[in-house]
Amino acid sequence: MVIKYSSSGTQLWTNIYNNISNDDRASCLDVNSSGVAYVSGTTDDGIQSNIYIRSLSPTGAINWTKIFDNGSQLNDESFDLKIDNNGDLILVGGAEANGINGPHWNYLILKYSSAGILWWNKIYDNGINGDDEINVCEIDATNNIYVSGQSVSTSGQKDIVTIKYDSPLTLSELKENSVYLYPNPFTDFAEMKLDTENITDISIRIIDMLGNELVNEKLIDGRINRGNLKTGMYILQVFNTNGILGVSNIIVQD
Repeated sequence: MVIKYSSSGTQLWTNIYNNISNDDRASCLDVNSSGVAYVSGTTDDGIQSNIYIRSLSPTGAINWTKIFDNGSQLNDESFDLKIDNNGDLILVGGAEANGINGPHWNYLILKYSSAGILWWNKIYDNGINGDDEINVCEIDATNNIYVSGQSVSTSGQKDIVTIKYDSPLTLSELKENSVYLYPNPFTDFAEMKLDTENITDISIRIIDMLGNELVNEKLIDGRINRGNLKTGMYILQVFNTNGILGVSNIIVQD
C-alpha cells in the first residue's frame, strides 16, 4: 500500500497493489521531480515470488504496472529503487538460481525507463553456488551505478563484493551494434543477425514510443514479421533467459 500525505499530515490518497490472493509486499519507493512515485516489491503467485514495479501519478492514478520474472520458478526480490539523472529507474535486488546444492541468491540489477520499458538487466553470480546479496546501491552524477553487498565464499565466510556498472544514456549506446536488421525500414518482414554467441532460446519484444508492448514472442529463423504493426517507428528488444542481448530502432512502412 502507498499512502500520500500533505506536509501537514492530511491523507491525500491511497493506492493498493493486490495481484491475487497471496502476499504482496512493498520494499522500496522513490519520487521524481514531477511528483511521480515509483514503488516496487514482491508478489507471490503461490509458487514463487516475482518483482512488481508500479508508477503512480501525483494524484495517485496508476500509470503502469510491470512484473519481472527471472524464470525457473524461483524467487526474485527487490531491495532498493532509485531514479537516475535522466529519470530512468534503477532497481536492485536478488534473483534465485539453481545450483548443485539447491537454490542460491544472485545480485540482480534492472534498468527501466520512466514509461516502464526494461532497458537491461544484469546478474552477478560468484560461480561457487553461494549466496550473493546486495545491501546498497548508489548512482553518481554521470549515471554510473554502484552496488555492494556480501558474497559467501567456498570457506563459508562472507566477502564484500562491490560492482560499478555504466548506464547507457541513449538508444544508440544501448544497442552497441549487437542487432543487425535488413531491410530497415521494412514492409512485411526483416531478417535479424546478432553479434553474440549467446543466441539460444531468443525472444523479441516490440514496444511503441509510448512504452506499450505490442509484441512479445519467440524468434523463429531470425525473421521479424510485421504482423499488425502500423506504419511508424518502434523499439526492438532481443533477449533470452540471461537478459537483454540488444536494442534497436525499427521502422515499419507501407
